[in-house]
Amino acid sequence: IELNSGGKLFGVDASSLISASSLTLKAENGMGSYGDGNPLKVYAENLSVDNVRGDVFIRDIRPYGTNLFSAKNAGGEFSLTTDGPLFISSRGVEAEGDVGLLVLNGDLHMDGPVTSRSGVVGVTTNGTLYQEASILAYRNVNLECGELDMDGDLVVTESQKGNIDISVGGDAYLTRLITGTEEGRRIYIAAEGAILNAGTPGELVTHDLILDAWDGIGYSNGFYIPLNTRVSRLDVTNRVSGEVFLNNTGDLVIQDLTWDGFSAVNYKGGFFISTTGTMTVKSPVRAYREGVILEAQDSFIQEVSGDILGNTDIQVSASNGTIVMEDGAETRSEAGSIAYYAQGDVTVGRLVTGKNAGERVRVASGTGKIIDGGDNGRPDIVTHDLIISAAKGIGYRGGCYQTLEVEVDRMDAANSVMGPIMVDNQGDLSLVDLNYDGLAVSNKGGNIDIKATGNVDLLDAVDGSGEIFLEAGGYLSQGVQGDITAEGDLEVKALSGSITMADGAVGESQEGSIYYTAQGDVTIGRLITGVYGGREVDVVSMEGAIIDGGDTGGADVVTEDLKLFATKGIGFGNALDTQVGYLDAANSGTGSIEIENTGGLVLMDLNHDGFSLLNEGGDIGIWARHGDLEAWNQVESYQGNVGLYADNDVILDSAVSGGEGANIVIYADANDDGTGSITQVSGRLGDLRVGDQHLVLKAAEGIEVPCTYVSSLNAYNSTSGDIHVVNRGGDLEIEDRLLGTGWGVENLEGNVRLENERSIIFTGESKGVFSVGDVHLLAGMAIEEMGDTTAVEGKYLVMEAEEGIGVYRSLLTRVEALEAYNNREGDIKVLNEGALLLQDIDPDLGEAGVAVSNAGGGVYISAASPLTVASRVEAEGDIELWAMETGDLGDDLTLESDVESYQGDITLLAGDDVVQERNTLVEAREGEVKVMAGHRDEDRQGAILQERRSTILAKGEVELRAKRDVKLAKVVSKRAGIKINSEKGSILDNNGDKTNLYARADSHLWAKKIIGRCDDPLDVKIKGGDLYVYAGGKLKEVSVDINGVVKPSNRLKVFYGVPPGLVIFNGRIIDCGRLAEEYMSAISLSNYMELRELERYRILLNLKELLKEEAVPWEVRGMDFPKD
Repeated sequence: IELNSGGKLFGVDASSLISASSLTLKAENGMGSYGDGNPLKVYAENLSVDNVRGDVFIRDIRPYGTNLFSAKNAGGEFSLTTDGPLFISSRGVEAEGDVGLLVLNGDLHMDGPVTSRSGVVGVTTNGTLYQEASILAYRNVNLECGELDMDGDLVVTESQKGNIDISVGGDAYLTRLITGTEEGRRIYIAAEGAILNAGTPGELVTHDLILDAWDGIGYSNGFYIPLNTRVSRLDVTNRVSGEVFLNNTGDLVIQDLTWDGFSAVNYKGGFFISTTGTMTVKSPVRAYREGVILEAQDSFIQEVSGDILGNTDIQVSASNGTIVMEDGAETRSEAGSIAYYAQGDVTVGRLVTGKNAGERVRVASGTGKIIDGGDNGRPDIVTHDLIISAAKGIGYRGGCYQTLEVEVDRMDAANSVMGPIMVDNQGDLSLVDLNYDGLAVSNKGGNIDIKATGNVDLLDAVDGSGEIFLEAGGYLSQGVQGDITAEGDLEVKALSGSITMADGAVGESQEGSIYYTAQGDVTIGRLITGVYGGREVDVVSMEGAIIDGGDTGGADVVTEDLKLFATKGIGFGNALDTQVGYLDAANSGTGSIEIENTGGLVLMDLNHDGFSLLNEGGDIGIWARHGDLEAWNQVESYQGNVGLYADNDVILDSAVSGGEGANIVIYADANDDGTGSITQVSGRLGDLRVGDQHLVLKAAEGIEVPCTYVSSLNAYNSTSGDIHVVNRGGDLEIEDRLLGTGWGVENLEGNVRLENERSIIFTGESKGVFSVGDVHLLAGMAIEEMGDTTAVEGKYLVMEAEEGIGVYRSLLTRVEALEAYNNREGDIKVLNEGALLLQDIDPDLGEAGVAVSNAGGGVYISAASPLTVASRVEAEGDIELWAMETGDLGDDLTLESDVESYQGDITLLAGDDVVQERNTLVEAREGEVKVMAGHRDEDRQGAILQERRSTILAKGEVELRAKRDVKLAKVVSKRAGIKINSEKGSILDNNGDKTNLYARADSHLWAKKIIGRCDDPLDVKIKGGDLYVYAGGKLKEVSVDINGVVKPSNRLKVFYGVPPGLVIFNGRIIDCGRLAEEYMSAISLSNYMELRELERYRILLNLKELLKEEAVPWEVRGMDFPKD
């Protein structure tokens, strides 16, 4: 069949079908449709398609296969779906737009090219794609098949402006895949088999190449045929078996492009990747079972995120360039060795093997240096044996000393021309001749600086032309062959262990200074210098502690100026005994500084670094026995605590700060004799730029600290004086961190005033602030409660914040009176234990006559109990005041002053009564008011009492709910209704003849007893709604007596059944209640005589009108009553 349409060719509906052995389709304006799911359906063995403009959508349902002789669409997309195999002849497929080929069942044979001049080519089959001709797309190429077989050296798959994505259920044999090489272009190949090079010259050319295989890449069944690439970035994954072999031309970046955490990963095999240019590893390379070989003819760069992990040996080389491992970059072999070689410099990040015998790391630079890539807190090299050699220095960067950090058991180091040897080791270290030159360490061109965190055993000689520095972590031992020869100063260091000086041993320098340096501990016997001419003693521990070795012969150090440097502490556990006038101590790593001096002590910057005490990694503890302690220059611990203790006064004339999360502890009266104060003259305490800081203060005669930058405070004063702390820079947490009093801040004899630039936070880890006097809390942001413990206990509590008080959790207090201001945003939430008075306490704070004010949020204050509003409470948002039920009488909420919300609702709760005193106003200008008495009642109390001339006013609904009586003065809802409920009492007038209720919508009154009295009705004005009432009361009395206006109905509506007594509105009975059932059916006037006089009078007076009302019970209407 040949169909030729001058317009469009399409089926009428889904059942339309063209069936022919050979089918030729021609159209001017397209075939089939896509949007309505109605492609042109055919059943053809041989198919030819030619279209001029528009899109072509064809479905061939023949299950035995389709021969596509030719397909051409000059003006749009071409889409063909076949139910069986598809054979594309040599004429191929060509379309102006997208090309989509979908084979639902079977293989797809491409003998001809498939071309999209301006769109995408997408090919999908569950069988094998036999590609013997090229695929060319202007944009993306997407191939999805069971297996992929590209056959022929000239077969090319190319995307001119897009990407190539290939997904294969089995093996993928590739020839040439090409996209542009500009940034953003990509080839992605995923195969559940192997990815192989199908021919020569096979090559993958793109910017980003992503390979994901199951059974190897460039490797299959023992055959190595490396995949040739010319790409800028590479991401490789092999999952089940096989190796990865890949040769690249040009510079190559190995990078995670699929966000799986790896740039190259092989779960069962290894890697061999080479490139003719520079190779850069940006993301992890992982070989779980084998090794890794990476070769660059130029330089090799390993970035911090580009870890290399192999199970066996790892080799990295830069035959004509340098190797640069960024600080933090790691190469790790689980069960092999590592070799890094470069002709030029080698910059080491982190090289790690096992620590078993035979496992080693060899790093060699032919003509350059071996450089430490940076200090990231971990060793640069971890192995059993390290052989390291260079020409221009080891651990040296052209004028910059950057020590190589290692963790090895044995080491041989040699440098031949110039530069120092600088190595830091973690753990024990043996210096051994491993390259058989007779020396363990040799430097013919500079100094030797070797440090170890463990023990150092000198098994072979160390020889240097300059100074020699040996640092041992545990101890330093010189063997019989372990001679040390130096032309300059000799310094002995132990990095994580100790240098041992016997008790009473003396160190003395005749020509220069004394240096005792350790990475770990330094045990000092006696170090003595003259006390003239600026003589000094320097003791240094790089990562260890300086320890008092004993007391024989007197103080450990006697000198005028003492300089101490360590990294894991000075006098840790047993304070260093000194007799000095001035002290400068620094610790650059972990561990504390603990020094006990006899006599007054001045902390002074002796080494001109701006600090008198500096600990970069641990605590500081300084004692001045029998004297004052003065800090003239900055005292700082970068990572630890700071403690300054004096038997007398502490005078701070400089900054004192600790590390992140550190405690800053300052004690005057350290010997507890009742004397001593803390006075800050200048400087600051704490530094939040480095992290959290915790301040602990203890004194006997007052604490005055007007400049702190800390994140928490723990303070105690015992004898006299106030506690005054002003903090800046961050939130301030109040908790008992160290003092053990159970309170964060405690003053036994004075007031407490805490000011903070940001928030004050009670953590709940302990109770907060205790004072026998007043407590002032002033926060530039919020005052917050994070736990369930008391935040403040004292007499009066005054608080001011900008962003809320107890916003997330109510502030737990135990105070007699409260004044609180919040000026910008957030709520005020306080829960007080015991009776609480809301009162204007501080005349200098806020507006006179205001107890609680929130300009940007709500007020939520509860007390257990009672709660009294003595001064005005106002808020922009909601207000909730709650006198909580305790089980005792008197859990009342008493309003002696106004309560006003400008934009929110007001909720007043009491376990017992809510009392609104005379001339007070409760107003919700834009919201609702809810008053609940007897809330969560346990003692059957709970009345609402509005004294005369008191008002409840709301724009929205007003709801009053009480267990007992509700006595009303004036309740107003400007736009809504009023609901009043007395569960066990009555609703009564307490405003004389003035109106009790004003409402603009339906309102409800419900009482267990009565609403209004016969001699004192309730007065209402309801405009715009009905008034629904129900009351209990007694059978022969009045249940409801209301005067006023109810518009538009001008009547009451009785709900919840029939009340026991009469319902009277404006002096007229509108409902006889159950009187009608009990009396009126008897048609006897004598029954009415039993009523009270007023009730009887109203019945007789209104009987005529009553009978006309529809609301009268049916028993009354139509009865023949006596005429009189």
